[in-house]
Amino acid sequence: MPVPDQNTFDFIPVQPRRPKMPERVFIGLFPNQHAREKANHWSRLVSGELGLVGNPLRAERYHTSLIHLSDRKRVRSGDEYAAELAARTVKIPPFEITYSRMGSFPGAPKRDRPLEHPLVLLADYGPVAELHAALAAELRKFRFRVPESFRPHLTLSYNLQFVPARAIQPITFLVTEFVLVHSMLWLKEYRILRRWPLH
Repeated sequence: MPVPDQNTFDFIPVQPRRPKMPERVFIGLFPNQHAREKANHWSRLVSGELGLVGNPLRAERYHTSLIHLSDRKRVRSGDEYAAELAARTVKIPPFEITYSRMGSFPGAPKRDRPLEHPLVLLADYGPVAELHAALAAELRKFRFRVPESFRPHLTLSYNLQFVPARAIQPITFLVTEFVLVHSMLWLKEYRILRRWPLH
């Protein structure tokens, strides 16, 4: 009986390593399609110009985090409930957010992995900071440890090189809602749990 060529075997793809706390929940903003396309343009432009070595994010994953709620083994309904109660208190009308600079944040060392620096678009302060502050104040009542500092940004990629901050042609979009997101860290996928319109 002839032995099949090794190239004909169906090999099982290597699955990404599952973290100990794989289920992340956060509150954030997602840009519209036009803003995503412009952000992706800058990501590709700077990557090609500087020869960046790293991992670009898919454009559909571009977002600005407002509040990191938790990393757990499984999503807890209590986190969702606290986010819902906090969101109900927000009384902020729709607003524009503008990203006018880009550069790297210092990367956090990880065991057995090279140091990677997040390349981000930096947003101007304004109503987005007010939205963060309003949510943070309410969530602290539920004993969530929300840092006082907040630097609104949109991550484009993770790279070995550190990119100094530079001005870019501003990217602006109208924020009409914020969302509660379940991030499956090992799969790099997002699931929207809640949407709250601004009014």
